[in-house]
Amino acid sequence: PGTENRHGDRKSPNTKNTMNTKLMFSAPKRAVLTPEGVYAALVTKVSVNSKEGTEAPVTVELEFTLNGLNQSVCRTYPAKMKGRSPLFRDAKSILRRGPKPEELEQGFDPAILKGEGCRVHIAHRLDHNGRPHSQTITVMAADATPVAAAAPVAATEPVAAVAA
Repeated sequence: PGTENRHGDRKSPNTKNTMNTKLMFSAPKRAVLTPEGVYAALVTKVSVNSKEGTEAPVTVELEFTLNGLNQSVCRTYPAKMKGRSPLFRDAKSILRRGPKPEELEQGFDPAILKGEGCRVHIAHRLDHNGRPHSQTITVMAADATPVAAAAPVAATEPVAAVAA
């Protein structure tokens, strides 16, 4: 009584019988947010994305795997290697040098970033639906002494103090 439906079957609190069709309801899975901080990371994937037949700009996506965690974060860039472009700035940080003139003449191949170590600053932002997600804010050169595996730097410390 009370937990049985009209056919005598036991009901679960997250099921509903509708015209002899049993519908199951489950709570939406929540993404695990990477704690905010600065992490040692490795560039594990480089993708160049273009939509042929459209005017959409070409983009480059870098995937960073955080050392000591089974998590990765991505950052997407416009495929421009000039002056103060974000890809140019982050490529210089990751490679610890500017692109060579011959690399720029031949067209910079972002695939050379794969396998390189760096540090990434992770912060939480809200998406267009108001849900929080982890975002790569800054990419920095790897330390001579690496950051402890997946140990975030305290959020109260300025990022400049980490680089020192």
